[in-house]
Amino acid sequence: DLYSKVTIRNIYIFQQLRPLLQAIHDCNLNVLVTKGARLAETLYQNISLRPFRDVDFVVFPEHWQELKQILERLGFRQEMDFDSILNQKKKGKQKAISSAFRKGRLTVEMHFNCLGLEIPFSSEKDFWESIRMATIGGSPAKILAEEYELCYLCLHALQHSYLRLIWLTDIAEMSSRGNLDWDKIIDIAAGKEFLPLFLTDCIWQIASGQKLLLRIS
Repeated sequence: DLYSKVTIRNIYIFQQLRPLLQAIHDCNLNVLVTKGARLAETLYQNISLRPFRDVDFVVFPEHWQELKQILERLGFRQEMDFDSILNQKKKGKQKAISSAFRKGRLTVEMHFNCLGLEIPFSSEKDFWESIRMATIGGSPAKILAEEYELCYLCLHALQHSYLRLIWLTDIAEMSSRGNLDWDKIIDIAAGKEFLPLFLTDCIWQIASGQKLLLRIS
């Protein structure tokens, strides 16, 4: 029953999201899909296996005004003053806050950097230069490199005190991929990712009696 509900909801979200992703692609904006919507397509490869309620984006600050115009043109209603958040970032005041836009039952959340946290990655320049392309909901979309996405997921779980098992599942699934550059991950986060990775490994050992293909040096 839950599987069917997740399937129906995710199909609806991706259908509603398609015009926005296409407009972002047409304007070549650095607006990246992350977390649930990205993982359902690129990690689980079955949108029914990863429930999510809103769609998260990471926005290159210089592209914000153009993105805002697209959102308004497509009928999204802003629920928070995102411009004030950008001004705080320019002043060096990075808060764990995001801006939500809503259209019908579709909610999209915009973040300027690593979830708006005060813990930046080691190189913001490399962060934006590591962008990948993927197909999300049938539309072309930009996503984070796998190494950045994993660190992003770890910091998100840490931010919310590991309240949902699905967040640790995401970390476990992505960590088991064989194409990750672990030296790069260590360099990106400078150790900040180790606690969530270690916690995930411990939980999966207890739950399944099996050890993840995960080694933390």
